[in-house]
Amino acid sequence: RVVQPTYAVEGDCAPALDALVNLVETRPRAAWLDQCSSWKAAHPFAYTPAPGGVLKTQQVIERMYQVTKGPMQDKLVVSTGVGNHQMMAAQFYRWSQPRSIVTSGSLGTMGFGLPAAIGAQFSRPDSTVVLIDGDSSFNMTLNDLGTV
Repeated sequence: RVVQPTYAVEGDCAPALDALVNLVETRPRAAWLDQCSSWKAAHPFAYTPAPGGVLKTQQVIERMYQVTKGPMQDKLVVSTGVGNHQMMAAQFYRWSQPRSIVTSGSLGTMGFGLPAAIGAQFSRPDSTVVLIDGDSSFNMTLNDLGTV
């Protein structure tokens, strides 16, 4: 779906953003944040475990979070492919650091996860980078492993 913009802004990004940021009005939003916290408390992300020891995506990602939270979390970057696992990572991994999730949100591109993980590792060599990906998305760019 293509949405026509209300306003078009053409120009070098840095000066255009400098001009636009002055037009943004800041308003108190404590009431809104309180409402969001209330909704989160009343409706936490949850799932019903599968019977017979079968694993669900949510369960795996939640366990990954449990294993990596704490001191390791400060030096962790998670990259995702596109699909259900991407949504589950956004919901069941508790992010606490900026720039710690690399994902192709919205109009996501299959095959994004692996090259993004490689780029994240090059940009933050002292960090642990984890890729959460699906088989089809991974297969689209698996040859990138030969390059690195």
